[in-house]
Amino acid sequence: MMIMKNTIAKLLAEEDIFDVHKQMDTAYFDVKNRELGLPIWKENTIDPIEEELMVCHEIGHALWTPLDMLENAQLRNLDASVVNVLEDARIEQKVKDKYLGTVRIFNEGYKTLIKKDFFGTSNKKDLTHFNLIDRINLHFKNHVGVPFSETEKVWVERTAKTQTPEDVLDLAEELVKWMGENPDSMGNQEGGADVNPHGSSSDAENQKDSEDDNELKNNEGDFDKEKSNEEVKGVD
Repeated sequence: MMIMKNTIAKLLAEEDIFDVHKQMDTAYFDVKNRELGLPIWKENTIDPIEEELMVCHEIGHALWTPLDMLENAQLRNLDASVVNVLEDARIEQKVKDKYLGTVRIFNEGYKTLIKKDFFGTSNKKDLTHFNLIDRINLHFKNHVGVPFSETEKVWVERTAKTQTPEDVLDLAEELVKWMGENPDSMGNQEGGADVNPHGSSSDAENQKDSEDDNELKNNEGDFDKEKSNEEVKGVD
């Protein structure tokens, strides 16, 4: 079964990507070394539909996230967590458009992950306390009932319309600037991501980035959990 999934991933990615399975929280795609990593969870708790979702997400990065996009994001000093969320939305839509059969996989896969509280939204958490980029991430990962103000909906719509890596980088820059000018969009969730208009975030993703200067360059394509609480592991 594992060999079959590896073959399917290579076929979808349209190249002979290198794939590994190891104990970790989630999946990743290393755009520099062309490596797809899929998690092994304790007691086989990962459902087949969840693994299929992660494969479909990561091959989207293999197909459409170029390495120079990540280099440009660093040169422009853009917030890594914001770029990751916006790029996830772009490449997942491209996967759905190219492989129509993946629509059900994304829908059902995210439904099961949400039930498992993969995104940290259980216990009746008030999603209005999440900052805007976290809520955009949840919205595009099929979380039901994510609230947005009328002015925030503009950014959700613009996220859905990104077509190119340049679109994503430009939108990330504009969005972070707008959030800095509109503090209500920052939320007040304890431990939430500190989106900084100067491109530096205090979430766990960027803690890891500070330890490894190549994290953004090599590992855009992580399958993102809710950004406030989880580092971007290898599902951006």
